[in-house]
Amino acid sequence: MKYQYIIIFFQFILIANYTECQPTNVDLKLFDEEDPLEIIIQTNLINLLGNRDADPEYQDATLIIKDIRGENKSFNLKVETRGNFRRDSAVCDFPPIRINFKKKQIIDTYFEGNEKIKIVTHCKTNVSEFDQFVAREFLTYKIYNLLTPLSFNVRLAKITYEDIHDQLEPIERIAFFIEDIDHLAARNNMLEYNDTIKIKDLDKKNAILISLFQYMIGNTDWIVNLSKNLKTITDGNQYYAIPYDFDYTMLVAADYSLGGGISFLSEPTRKYKGLCYDMNDLNPTIEEILDKKKDINKVISKANILDYESKEHMKEFLSQFYYIIKSDKRVQDNILIKCN
Repeated sequence: MKYQYIIIFFQFILIANYTECQPTNVDLKLFDEEDPLEIIIQTNLINLLGNRDADPEYQDATLIIKDIRGENKSFNLKVETRGNFRRDSAVCDFPPIRINFKKKQIIDTYFEGNEKIKIVTHCKTNVSEFDQFVAREFLTYKIYNLLTPLSFNVRLAKITYEDIHDQLEPIERIAFFIEDIDHLAARNNMLEYNDTIKIKDLDKKNAILISLFQYMIGNTDWIVNLSKNLKTITDGNQYYAIPYDFDYTMLVAADYSLGGGISFLSEPTRKYKGLCYDMNDLNPTIEEILDKKKDINKVISKANILDYESKEHMKEFLSQFYYIIKSDKRVQDNILIKCN
């Protein structure tokens, strides 16, 4: 362990130097705005969609984006498929992808500091409901942003995927970018921590917030000691887990059986998976969540990407959670009675 902390110490020195050396003449960065990006990705689309290997190879692609000055900018980059469940061709005909810029190419550009970026895609091209599932998952990240800076930034995009050989018609769907964990850690003056830990090893407030938030959105698809749908960062003293991958929550309720696909291994449910905390430990975080209730509802209400049904579903599901946490007795009866 002592060698591990020595390494962390020197990594913090590198972060400090990196931060000081960042250029200051960039107008705006990828996650600094809310407006959806308009993007074209050109590649061998048939080859990309067919590459579902566990360790896929990057392939050449071109990304075209209208920058903050209204001018089209073009980037040569690499693209690959990614993910686990959603990469399975029996689940999604269009898997999640990752793009990889050349670092020097994006200095003083919109993408600076984001050399590798994950993109959550629509999964099923001919099933319109999946646009709403993407929108709901995007907003779940935005809700968590309201609760803590220790959360992944996301940016909505309208992406047109073009096949360079014209063997497929262009596909235009909504998607969103997810901040890289290294970028998230750096903006919080921390580092990614890759070893496995247990939930009791996390900063207590962080562990409580994660446990309540996952219960809030109806997510059971997470396990701390397996790093399942969680990333860990550290300041050298405390450890903090960052949740992601919210498609199979009750708040998003992605139905992968639509269009003939297979469903997930288990049904989503609202179940508390955190530790058994005292109410005195839980109440400060509960109050913080309740204080953000109006802001959370506003994010949902003002989301133009959501249809009426999605807005009502998300608001109603969250209202049940607010009702529970407003009463110590209901917290005991619905949450703590099922704690580990």
